[in-house]
Amino acid sequence: MVAGSVVFTPTPGPVPLTDHFQWWNYVRGANWRHPTGPDSDIKGKGNYPVVQIAWPDAVAYAKWAGKRLPTEAEWEFASRGGLSGKLYVWGDEFKPDGKWMANTYQGTFPVKDTGEDGFEFYVSSGDAAAVWDAFMATAPSSGIVPVGLAARDTLRLEVGYVLYGNDIDHTTTPIEAKLNWVVKLASGKDFIGREVLARQKAEGVARSLIGLSVEGRGIIRHGTEIYSGCEKVGVVTSGTMAPAIGVSVGLGYVGKPWAKTGTELEAQIRGNRIPVKVVKIPFYTKGSRR
Repeated sequence: MVAGSVVFTPTPGPVPLTDHFQWWNYVRGANWRHPTGPDSDIKGKGNYPVVQIAWPDAVAYAKWAGKRLPTEAEWEFASRGGLSGKLYVWGDEFKPDGKWMANTYQGTFPVKDTGEDGFEFYVSSGDAAAVWDAFMATAPSSGIVPVGLAARDTLRLEVGYVLYGNDIDHTTTPIEAKLNWVVKLASGKDFIGREVLARQKAEGVARSLIGLSVEGRGIIRHGTEIYSGCEKVGVVTSGTMAPAIGVSVGLGYVGKPWAKTGTELEAQIRGNRIPVKVVKIPFYTKGSRR
């Protein structure tokens, strides 16, 4: 084994946020002195947070400094900024006087930190309910409303984001799922599945992920069978009504001969066939915000 650390690496484009391995990569030789790899250093990064510190490192540093590590209670107190009952560790206002108070990722995660007004929160499980209640208490003035997984599912499906367990799993490959950009065959590095992916890239795939639009009434769902005439040619992996465009859409896999955009097929719903058409992904093309 070669010592290293996990390093955050922005993706080249938007990705489903269901697999953190897309933006966290193990880099050999990365450590606190070389935070992004052996060719990096900490010059000019005096105000950056310290990363890649293991517990033994922290203990050794504390001993060298004649100090000790905080207890869990002390850490909890410090993580709240010494305050109690406040929405944030610095108070109740997110940006007091327009000033950013935390290293908050803004923009399109994990592609680019653009400085746009966007944020996410990580809290201990014991504080989750209190944080939720604090957010919802602002609803009358902020307009915040709670939404469930169905909203998440329609939002991600409209822009063509795949969901692990539905559209991709251990039986699919990145090339079949049109995620070629996450596979760096040209790097020459070996990894599990490389041989299969190299063969698929050279010879083509037997099936491919496609977008489907229902031509008429009906909603396709996960598991809906896809037909061309009397022949079953594929299956829907995700499907719902897309509120932003007012059409029932879905993702699925079909054999290569039926994967071309514009191909007219049929989906079987409760014993009845409804017409569907292969369309380009994403379905919604006006950005990610609705």
